Amino acid sequence: MLQKLQPTLEEVQQLFEEWRRNKRRRDRIPAALWEAAASLSGQHSANKISKLLRLNHTAVRDCIGAHKQGEEIQGNEQLKLPKTLHIYILK
Repeated sequence: MLQKLQPTLEEVQQLFEEWRRNKRRRDRIPAALWEAAASLSGQHSANKISKLLRLNHTAVRDCIGAHKQGEEIQGNEQLKLPKTLHIYILK
């Protein structure tokens, strides 16, 4: 069976930091970053995710809810996550 590895909080923090360094003023957070943040909800609370990633708590909570229901998360579609976060392992 193939199982997708979840990114760690540190990996997602690095992605957000890199995006913030390179973004233009008023750019929306890419959907891929919102997905990565929402994927942390299995290991961390919405409060911890929002504080460490410097995101609005309500937006994180809504994003987690959409992620758990399988809904598409809205955001800027220009950014794609690095392949290192799309690793599959055999279990």
